[in-house]
Amino acid sequence: MYLIQLTLDITKSARHLSSFIGSRALEDDSLLIKTVLTETFSGALVRPWAVHSRHGPLLTIVGYSDEGAEALNARRALALPSLQAAVGEALSVEMPPLKDGDAFRFNVRLIPTVRITPTGKRRHGERDAFLVAAEATGPDGGLARGLVYERYLKSKLGGADVTSCRLDGFRLVRFTRPKKDGRAQITMPEAILTGTLKVTDATTCTSCIRAGIGRQRVYGYGMVRLQPVKLGG
Repeated sequence: MYLIQLTLDITKSARHLSSFIGSRALEDDSLLIKTVLTETFSGALVRPWAVHSRHGPLLTIVGYSDEGAEALNARRALALPSLQAAVGEALSVEMPPLKDGDAFRFNVRLIPTVRITPTGKRRHGERDAFLVAAEATGPDGGLARGLVYERYLKSKLGGADVTSCRLDGFRLVRFTRPKKDGRAQITMPEAILTGTLKVTDATTCTSCIRAGIGRQRVYGYGMVRLQPVKLGG
């Protein structure tokens, strides 16, 4: 598994896609970036991914891939010139193998939703995990949103013991997503979680991190970033 880094110009990306998708879709950066990355590398080779930083129109994208920079850049070299102008060459490092007992700091931006099947009068479809839990416990349950999302993360991240977790950000985000008869506008919860974890099953943990956590992983969510645990004070 490789950690990939590349620069993407969001303005040039929108210019490339303007003749292919509607103007409303161009307002959704997650859809735009996902589409441009897929076209540039002729497939979903960098997933999950995340926006690491942004300076004006230039975004630094990081992600995981089974292919290193040499293979990715060979595919990029065959993309349309407008795509190559929008997406810079990839850099990569091979991720060190995880070992049982390893401890890390982590951060992840995810969409903590669950799919509820229709049963009686209960609201169904894709729903915020916090709202589902709050309905189950009732108005006096005293649930904390951060605690619900921590449980959500633990249920998805196999092979690791999440030893601490903090909700560092929450907002409702409106997306444009493709559907059979056009495009739909949907609103979903976005949560940023940070904390520490300890690897208990390296194979399972690696597989979960490689796949990403939660919903909307192809759109820039669910990438678990690992960093060494800080030493000393």
